[in-house]
Amino acid sequence: MANLKVTYDASADAAYVYFTDPATEPRSVYMYPCAPGEVGGMINLDFQADGRVLGVEVLAARSKVPEFLLDGAERIENPARPARVEAARPARTVIGAKETFDGREIELIDVDSVTAGARRIEFRDPAWRETEPVLIVLLPRGSSWAEARVTIHPHRGTVPVAFLTWATEIAKQRMTGK
Repeated sequence: MANLKVTYDASADAAYVYFTDPATEPRSVYMYPCAPGEVGGMINLDFQADGRVLGVEVLAARSKVPEFLLDGAERIENPARPARVEAARPARTVIGAKETFDGREIELIDVDSVTAGARRIEFRDPAWRETEPVLIVLLPRGSSWAEARVTIHPHRGTVPVAFLTWATEIAKQRMTGK
């Protein structure tokens, strides 16, 4: 059996399973978000330029990834990592913010992932579920706003059009500066 590298960020409850040697610092040129209704969550497949699968990002990992994999995963928030491993993990910037919609404070998690080749903004409503996004807006790197995608959490069911419109406008402003 092949040894796969798995990283886990407990603060984001996000895991990344590498199908390539992360020490080679491979880059994703395309990210395919799986249909959340079909997989029961937010799971993204990253592809290299040659079409090979680079890895899989799993959000809400504790509920989706077998416990033994997460227990053995490299903790990416651990500051005592060796420098070689530090350089191999996905480079990403995470910014938290809050916006108000219909009198409710909505948390925004803005993630710019170099390895995934995309930027995503998660919209979390603590009145619904504090640790899971209601929806995610994703914009692949180098793409126009017309190519942005929206994913609604599969357990949420429906989202009011007013919320969807508001969230996509906030995401557009943050992602494009317009």
